[in-house]
Amino acid sequence: MGSVWWLSGLGCSLVLAQEPQAAPVVVGVPAVFAEAVRAPLQQLFADSVTLQPVANLGAQAPADVEVFLLFDEWTLARLQASQALAPAGPTAATPVAAQPPYMLAWTGECAVAVGGEIAAAGLLPDTWNELALNPSYRDRFGIVAPEVDGTPWLLAMLDRLERELVDTQGKALWRTLDARAGVLQGSYGDLVTALVEGRLQVAVGLRGPLEEAAGRSSGRVRLAALKGDHTGRFGIGLSAKAPANGAEVVRRLLLPENQQLVASAVGLRILQVPHSPLDATQASQWWSAFEASVRGRGRKVEQLADWLDLGFGAAFLVILWFLLRSQRRREAAPPA
Repeated sequence: MGSVWWLSGLGCSLVLAQEPQAAPVVVGVPAVFAEAVRAPLQQLFADSVTLQPVANLGAQAPADVEVFLLFDEWTLARLQASQALAPAGPTAATPVAAQPPYMLAWTGECAVAVGGEIAAAGLLPDTWNELALNPSYRDRFGIVAPEVDGTPWLLAMLDRLERELVDTQGKALWRTLDARAGVLQGSYGDLVTALVEGRLQVAVGLRGPLEEAAGRSSGRVRLAALKGDHTGRFGIGLSAKAPANGAEVVRRLLLPENQQLVASAVGLRILQVPHSPLDATQASQWWSAFEASVRGRGRKVEQLADWLDLGFGAAFLVILWFLLRSQRRREAAPPA
């Protein structure tokens, strides 16, 4: 009888061993946060998730990412617009009928970093206008491309919308920032290195990387608080192609204690005040406008404006010369 039970147990074990194990859920994380969040993900999920650093996310979502963690608000809204996201399931605060395709759960501050030359002159630019409109920052201003982190670009747009009420002014601000930078930085690592080496004298971006630059620069790089809109929002989204266990990963990450675990690891804060997500259609339109009329075009637009100013100035001088010449001829003509 004992051998029968043993054989029965062995058969069950073999059947269980033959059942396929669920593949790990691929969690994509922006490169700036990836290493910092590795330990919390390991602590929470062990081998049931795989971390994939995402260097940039442009028009197309990475095909193999199943959970988008710690992406900025503009990027998540663009993913929603492209139908790359699916509702992750109801939460205690969100009824099934109102499930958003992503959840904003964390906030992070943007700041300004200035190098030794600017700091020595006592110039600490702390508004978007000061960053964009100072021609002396040309080729010495740093900002990451929006596919690396959309936060500074979205905040610049929202700041201008709050003042001007039309996004054409925000796009004009984008072009001026592009003109100051000349070349957009491909990563926060590149931005930090350029600041430390002195190739950049002004930069705007997430406070964490800029603090790293200040720490590595032996005091040459200083930070200034950014006035106006300076707090970005970050969240989590579930890929429309994710397996069933992807939704469980999202659910667990959104538990209050786990939100705090992630926030502490990457230097963000918990989003305390509910925030209406960015309209997906608007986010997509802004991206198209950035690609069509901002990226790499700011300097050309600025040069065209300079040429137009010179042209109008020259035309004014010609007209003034003709007027003065006519006046002198009238004065020199003998009286009738």
